[in-house]
Amino acid sequence: MFSALLQEAIEQADAMFDYHAQFKLFSELEAQVESREVPGIPTEAFAGHPHAQAYYGTFKLALGDDFAALEAEQGDALIDEAYAIDDAVNRAVAENSLNPAAIEQDVCQNLLPRLFQRIGLDAAKRVLDDVVQIIRSGVARP
Repeated sequence: MFSALLQEAIEQADAMFDYHAQFKLFSELEAQVESREVPGIPTEAFAGHPHAQAYYGTFKLALGDDFAALEAEQGDALIDEAYAIDDAVNRAVAENSLNPAAIEQDVCQNLLPRLFQRIGLDAAKRVLDDVVQIIRSGVARP
């Protein structure tokens, strides 16, 4: 009796789940990720600069709900800041390519004062944590 009810419940749950719709949704998401078209990120401003676009995204992650107000107030300045982070990271990688810890230290040391002035200490630390993760995942690697 119980196994029949369980089998029926499984069949009902399986019927309610639309695999094709889920596959289509994930395929669309994958296509957006591949083309780097992320809602809320100005993709035109970062054409050919995927890491700068990623650094811009760190502001959105670190600031959460406060990002919209800051973006409306300082949108172009945030884009410039993302490029400045990209330049600082590329310089640190070029100067310290043999020592990953020195790359991270150099980036944090140079960017913390700059970010602190723009977004405050706590948000700056969160942004730098994300920047370090981006560096670890690919910038410092050939």
